[in-house]
Amino acid sequence: MSSSNENGGNIGETAKAVAELTKSFPIYQDAIQPAAKEIGKSLHLVARAVTPALAPAEGLCISVCIVLFDLYSSSPR
Repeated sequence: MSSSNENGGNIGETAKAVAELTKSFPIYQDAIQPAAKEIGKSLHLVARAVTPALAPAEGLCISVCIVLFDLYSSSPR
């Protein structure tokens, strides 16, 4: 079995190799960055659409909590 120190060294070496490789080939700027920007815009759009859709459910949860609190506080002990 290898120790965690050896694994950490292997991971560090791999990270350095990947960093050097990405410096050699500007992959992110040309290929990945435009796609990442579009994905980010899409996720933002989904979040903007979901938030108002969940607002009635949030109001319902708050109403149920208030009713349950009133029932609990008014019940005899």
